[in-house]
Amino acid sequence: MAILALVVVLTMAVVHWFLTPLMGIGTELFNLAPLGWLVLAAAVWLFAGER
Repeated sequence: MAILALVVVLTMAVVHWFLTPLMGIGTELFNLAPLGWLVLAAAVWLFAGER
């Protein structure tokens, strides 16, 4: 279950990373967003791993 959640979050991060420039949003905030996704992935992984 933890692996599945991690894959989903990482996939969303990659999609976000590629779609953001295509949408013409080039702000620093959106460029840093994938880092937020990685932090979220780590949090989900740790939370699911403790169960």
